[in-house]
Amino acid sequence: MPKPKLRILSTTGEHEPTNPQANVPVKFRDIFPLLMYAHRHDCTWLRDFADDDVVVTQDLADILSQFANVLQSRKGA
Repeated sequence: MPKPKLRILSTTGEHEPTNPQANVPVKFRDIFPLLMYAHRHDCTWLRDFADDDVVVTQDLADILSQFANVLQSRKGA
């Protein structure tokens, strides 16, 4: 698995992003293992983003929606 391309920003402000609200495209395969690790180890920073919107492709949104329906129907059975 290739290493994710992540930056560490200093708190001194010397590397402040020009537009902190800009969308940054990343490969799902790069962030998935990081998110799984953070979830598994109950990392606080992951909870900090719990209410943030995440933009995904339409096909992934469709699959996730259908998968959620399948899981919900299994709970009711």
